[in-house]
Amino acid sequence: MRLATCLVRRFPILLISLVCPLSLYAEVPDGWHISNEASADFEVGVTKGTNDSSVGYVRSVVDEPSGHGGFMQKISAADYRGVRLRYSGAVKTLDVEAWAGLWMRVDGPAGERLGFDNMSERPISNSTDWGRYEIVLDVPKHAEAIAFGVLLVGAGEVQIDNLRFDGVGEDTAESAGEESEIPSKPSNLSFEE
Repeated sequence: MRLATCLVRRFPILLISLVCPLSLYAEVPDGWHISNEASADFEVGVTKGTNDSSVGYVRSVVDEPSGHGGFMQKISAADYRGVRLRYSGAVKTLDVEAWAGLWMRVDGPAGERLGFDNMSERPISNSTDWGRYEIVLDVPKHAEAIAFGVLLVGAGEVQIDNLRFDGVGEDTAESAGEESEIPSKPSNLSFEE
């Protein structure tokens, strides 16, 4: 009895986690999976948001996380071939030290990247209220798959809700812009520009 009392006083969190291991860890939302490159310094799950609705989240579980955390889905591109596709959603951040964002990638038949945007050029950081964010990419006729999700780099938390896919017209610019395209000629070879 004395040993049990000593253990409870010295290691209460350890004992709770041994008795109820699932209570300390979030579950990946149905239909989603953890991003392949995600660090163990993050957790993903579902929590209650505004008006008691469910929202997905990624949060750091250590003070100085390495890499990034996130969750994703990968779907067939068949229904979206030849379409300019907008992936959008409501995003809220809490104390994000580096950055967070939605991301989308269009893959070709051999797994090659045909389009990609992870919002790194327009990052969401610090604490923000709910806002609508979007990514727009062309899905070529030979595309095979579309991967999409949310990511968090550094400490903090990102929440997402009300995600959508919409076909848009050519008057809507691709979000990755010219930076995602391969230049036709070399530039600044003398490093003077």
